[in-house]
Amino acid sequence: MVRSDVVMELAWRHGLTNEAMPYFINLMRQYQGKVDALTNEVSELKAKVERGTGGNGAAASAAGSGANQLMGPAGLGGRLLLGPGGPAPNAFGGQGGPGSMNGSQFGGF
Repeated sequence: MVRSDVVMELAWRHGLTNEAMPYFINLMRQYQGKVDALTNEVSELKAKVERGTGGNGAAASAAGSGANQLMGPAGLGGRLLLGPGGPAPNAFGGQGGPGSMNGSQFGGF
């Protein structure tokens, strides 16, 4: 399937925005349905967490926040593998994050 940004760009470049509009209307409807479903799910999970902690809102937000559950112990989707050799190399070729220049805090300076 063709990505929506490609459809939008090609329609704009070739003056076919009127012909592409039904596609975009349908796409926006699908996205809105997904956002609504996720919003409902998140509100249900928040209510469930608050009921489970006895109404202590601060503990519920700290212990069960969605960001902490998504991020995990080593960042978004990352794994923190500390062993005898230190942290494991990552997808960026070094041991640090994308802006850390191979694990060095100051970029090798």
